[in-house]
Amino acid sequence: MNQEVQSQYDELDLMDLIKTLIKSWKLIAILFLITVAIVGSITYFYLPKKYLSKTIFYLEAEGDFASKYEKMDMVKEVVYSNQFLSSIIETVGFSTTEDIVDTFRSSITIIETTAKSTEIQVIWDDPAKAYDILKLVYDSFKRETGNRIEVYVTNKLNVAEDQFNRTHEEFEKISAALADFQKKHNIFFIPPQLAISDQYYSEMKAQLADSPSTLIEYENLMVRQAAAKENYIKASAILEETRLSVANELNYMFVSIDPPLYPEKKHSPSTVLNMAIAGFLALFVGVLIAFFREYIRSYKEKENTITS
Repeated sequence: MNQEVQSQYDELDLMDLIKTLIKSWKLIAILFLITVAIVGSITYFYLPKKYLSKTIFYLEAEGDFASKYEKMDMVKEVVYSNQFLSSIIETVGFSTTEDIVDTFRSSITIIETTAKSTEIQVIWDDPAKAYDILKLVYDSFKRETGNRIEVYVTNKLNVAEDQFNRTHEEFEKISAALADFQKKHNIFFIPPQLAISDQYYSEMKAQLADSPSTLIEYENLMVRQAAAKENYIKASAILEETRLSVANELNYMFVSIDPPLYPEKKHSPSTVLNMAIAGFLALFVGVLIAFFREYIRSYKEKENTITS
């Protein structure tokens, strides 16, 4: 019995709510239409339009140094740097100020796609500018990456070549000194292993025709030549290894998946989305006003009943 009575009350309450909404449908509809019209007009005619231009690419690189520029952190480090952005701003024709640099930085978005590629987006209030800025960013990043790799491999190769040239020069210098010593003392062979001993001194005395100090000098020259030769061989191997490494570093390529796109339509603000949100809020407010009006009317009726 109690359940039936409760069910009847629930049905009555629901019917009262529906009746309240039906009574105020004009108010709700007018509020909805006015809000949607105002928000739509403001969005379409007055809010500044933004246009998005984007490109997707990835870097194929074999070298360890060049491979760093495949990483998202390195791409952001290059593009978001003040020096990089300043060069873009100067090319576009703006004055290079801190505010302008920050504006450009905030307009550029760099994300990693699901395929691990790099996507660069530029949002600007002019479609042509958005496209031009994006193309400048993309081309400048490729150029900057190439320059950094070129500087790295050049420095690395120069160090290896300098080391090779020094060891080669040292080896040639000591070899020439040893040859002069042999010519001076009429030595026409280089013993495979030189040891200072009485027996060896006796055998070499006729050729050296001097004191053991001459023999020691000869041995020192041979030891120095052997060390110089070893350093020269190592430097030569390092140079060859460096040349192979440099070849790998220079073997890189930017692969464009989506080239810079000219924005055909605005990116934001969305008139439809703003109107939909405004319409929903207007309906919500209209319903609240309708219930509030009904509450005031009911309250007044009760007051009148009590008074009479």
